[in-house]
Amino acid sequence: MNNLDQMPVKRSIWRGDVTSLAGKAYKALEEKIVMLELAPGEIYTEKDLAIIVGLGRTPVRDALLRLEHDQLLSVIPRQGIMILPLDFERDLLALDLRAVVERIVVERATRLATLIERKRLARMADEMEKAAEDKDVLAFTRLDDAFHDFIANCAQQPFAAKTLEPLHSLSRRAGTILFRQDFEREIVEASHTHYVLMRAIADGDLERADAAFDGLIERARRVTLELAESQSF
Repeated sequence: MNNLDQMPVKRSIWRGDVTSLAGKAYKALEEKIVMLELAPGEIYTEKDLAIIVGLGRTPVRDALLRLEHDQLLSVIPRQGIMILPLDFERDLLALDLRAVVERIVVERATRLATLIERKRLARMADEMEKAAEDKDVLAFTRLDDAFHDFIANCAQQPFAAKTLEPLHSLSRRAGTILFRQDFEREIVEASHTHYVLMRAIADGDLERADAAFDGLIERARRVTLELAESQSF
């Protein structure tokens, strides 16, 4: 490993300080919602969720405020915390906004990423390829999250980054459902669309990055439409 690989990258502007207890609670709960471990429509208490993530109720309470803002759950007075039911029409609306805003991030990241960041993106692409080979959904989901976090940092566009945060969570939850329906096809397709985009940004190729982003969004829209039509999950 050379000196460039050992140099730190900028702190992420994407999801705030994930080293704080509240940040850790947010990440843990968001992942469990996306992976359907916290089931849509189920109601939990604050204490339940604190036990599930192994953190105190104060950081969990802070995380719940963010997750409610992200439209992943609803805090119902005197009843508990409900994981919001699936709503694919809402997800399609979110995807329309994501398609516009995330293109800004992709194009800026392609132009502005430093050499160190491009090297890291290339490594992420290799890790994404391995996740597909290993059929590892959790590794894919975490890498997907980290990738979008990272390119927002490369793009130096905190306003777009903040807008995209909840939109990605909704897309990833829809993807998890489809993995359960057609795992072999979907893990390969999802990983490949991300791999192509990662490589294009890493190479600084704006034309390829735009085309790869189009492919990623088209797949996300197909996934959501299939789920909306089938409603069998």
